[in-house]
Amino acid sequence: MGVGVVARDATGAWKAALCSSLPYVSDPSVAESLGARQAVVLGQKMGFPSIVLEGDAKEIVLGLRNPAGCSARLHNVLLDCRCLLESFSSWSVNHVRRDGNKAAHKLAKLAVSLYSNHVWVNVCPKEIWSIICNDFVS
Repeated sequence: MGVGVVARDATGAWKAALCSSLPYVSDPSVAESLGARQAVVLGQKMGFPSIVLEGDAKEIVLGLRNPAGCSARLHNVLLDCRCLLESFSSWSVNHVRRDGNKAAHKLAKLAVSLYSNHVWVNVCPKEIWSIICNDFVS
C-alpha cells in the first residue's frame, strides 16, 4: 500500500506533497487512516495555522469526526490523529470523490513503486504537475 498527500494553502495553491510506502499494510482503510495522520503531521511541520483534510475514504472521514464510532482496527490511529488536529486553530475533515483526489491517489501509487518515503516542499513532483495545474485552473 502507499499513501499520497497534497498540501495546499487557503487559496488552493500547492505547497507540499508527500508519498509514503506502507509495505506491511494490506487493509485500505488502515492505509487511509495512516495517510490522514501523515497529512496532519505534514501540516504541523509546515506551520499551517488551520487545516482542512479531504479524503475519498468515507469511513476515515467519519472516524476522524467521531473516533469513538469507528471500527476497532482504526480507533487508535484516528484517535491519535484527532489529538494532533487539536493543535490547529481550526480544522475540518471533508469527503471528496476519488476524481477530486487525483494527485494524492497518483502519489500513493508512486509510493508503492518507490518503496520509500518522499516529501516535496516548494517543488512539485513531476508525476503530479499536470494534475496540480489542472486543479488550480478549474
